[in-house]
Amino acid sequence: MSKFIDKMNLPQYKYFNNMLSQDEKRKELVADGLSAGYLVTSRNKREYQEGLVLLSKSKAKLADFIYVFEEDKKRCRSEISIANVKVLVKRVEKYLNILSLLPIFQGKSVKRTLYIEDDIIKDLPESQLLRLYKYDEKKEKYYKEIMSIPKLVLINEELYQSYLMREFTDKELKRLDELVPVDVHFIIVVQSETQKDITYVVGKDKGKFIIDILKREYAVTVDVNMSVLNGRDDLSAMLLSLLDYLIEIRKAESERRKQSRGTEGSYNLKESHPRQYVDKNSIKVYDMKGTAELDAFRFIKKRGRLGVRRRQGYEMIPHTRKGHYRHYKDGKVVYVRSTVIHKEKYEGIQSAHRINEKEEKE
Repeated sequence: MSKFIDKMNLPQYKYFNNMLSQDEKRKELVADGLSAGYLVTSRNKREYQEGLVLLSKSKAKLADFIYVFEEDKKRCRSEISIANVKVLVKRVEKYLNILSLLPIFQGKSVKRTLYIEDDIIKDLPESQLLRLYKYDEKKEKYYKEIMSIPKLVLINEELYQSYLMREFTDKELKRLDELVPVDVHFIIVVQSETQKDITYVVGKDKGKFIIDILKREYAVTVDVNMSVLNGRDDLSAMLLSLLDYLIEIRKAESERRKQSRGTEGSYNLKESHPRQYVDKNSIKVYDMKGTAELDAFRFIKKRGRLGVRRRQGYEMIPHTRKGHYRHYKDGKVVYVRSTVIHKEKYEGIQSAHRINEKEEKE
């Protein structure tokens, strides 16, 4: 795997237009398409005609709005150029589903539902429960809504292939369920020829472990369980690679804690600086253009302040640092090369993301 990967080479950006920059138009197109599908089922002639008009307008916009390449646009137009209204509605809904899920694959934070365990709330009065949580009448459970932050994980082909013929066990599924937090969803891209057009999102919602799958032709959401994984070597290998990643990250965090305890009393500011005084917005940056080995240093985000709470999971902007000159007190001037952020890194897997320089704000 290369040292860094431009996000525009990842399938969710390479083949699809940027939905995050035109979110309102996307929502409007999805709403119009769904409304059209509902109206054409009406027995009212006027509503049916309105539905046909709305459906025609929606399908005319889909191909150019979703896709970058002409071959994908042609395929989309061909599929929705059909006279049968019932079949047309189903095919339009397939592309509306892509539109609905695409922002998640492109890095949008999403709202998740977290059900509250009974033993946590058993001693709380009802008035306090209603103030703290919402109630799901169907599930008969209290819940709260939390924001899930995306984290990009790139898996190399060698690691993926090593797990491809492995059987996914129930024990490994339980371990994965333990390690995947409820407030982080993982955007996963496998750097393999067989997986080059596929992106996965693994996360939790409403007490379920779910996978969103994005291909050029469709997007789908599946629940993660042993019956689904049986016979799906591709999903099993991807999840085993993710499990490998999460275990390594857990080990690295444990090792860092041990090292931080061992350096107490040292005069080295970087090593002994108390955790509570480190800016929560600071992130590790690696120089990707230097000829020497990567050197890590602390980089404080623009407008970052001490004590600012940084959201967990996916690294926040800025993702790149422009080249600049650094002036030292001894008169020496050093040119600092442009850099790209890599959050975590170990054998076989990188967690990384890059934003084009044109998207950066001065």
